Amino acid sequence: MNEPRFNYYNYFTDIEDHFISKRGKHILLSPLDWTLIETWQTMGIPLHVALRGIDRALTAFREKQLRHRLVNSLFYCNQAVLEEYEHHLLSQEGQSTEDSELSRHSAPATLAIDLSGFLTERQTELRRLADRYPGTPAAETGMRMARRLEEIITAWKHSERPDPERLEKDLRTIEDDLAPALANSVSASERKTLTEACRRELRHHRASLPPEMYQRILESLTRRRIRERFGLSELTLLDSR
Repeated sequence: MNEPRFNYYNYFTDIEDHFISKRGKHILLSPLDWTLIETWQTMGIPLHVALRGIDRALTAFREKQLRHRLVNSLFYCNQAVLEEYEHHLLSQEGQSTEDSELSRHSAPATLAIDLSGFLTERQTELRRLADRYPGTPAAETGMRMARRLEEIITAWKHSERPDPERLEKDLRTIEDDLAPALANSVSASERKTLTEACRRELRHHRASLPPEMYQRILESLTRRRIRERFGLSELTLLDSR
């Protein structure tokens, strides 16, 4: 049986590679840039639309003929990506669901990951919460999510037609269920400190972001910092570093 193929899983790396290629010089994307890509993905912005927005933003930058200057953050492209997404949504009006699905998966990419090892490592991390933080919401929820992950692993291994996209959605559900427990396992003062640190990271971009998008990125970044505080990797098949 052939391995299922979806462009869904190369979303992060394809955007990174395209941005660096169009920029003309290698650069390491910052955690904020990765959070922005995650926000685009969560909003449902198709890969080809994001790439088109990046093209438009960097082409406009080059046309300004700013010598010896380079775009240093993906945030520079955000407005163009949002505008391209708006055009895309308008163009999709009246299109059937089937056509939309064909369009979304028109550029397939292989899911390349040691899936068994990845899931086992994530399960081990969840179980460790009970030993490291006994009596906390993180410990109780971590064990419950570890059992849920065990069910997912078993179902995946015994499925005749395993669905990577379904698996990704299941993992995201675990992430969403775990996040409040992690947040409630740190003190209010520590949560405030982490949130303020994330606000400082975003301060240079706030003016250029729509308020709803700024809040979405702030919440996502804060959630990431809290997860890192507990030594947990992100539960996703997507390469988001």
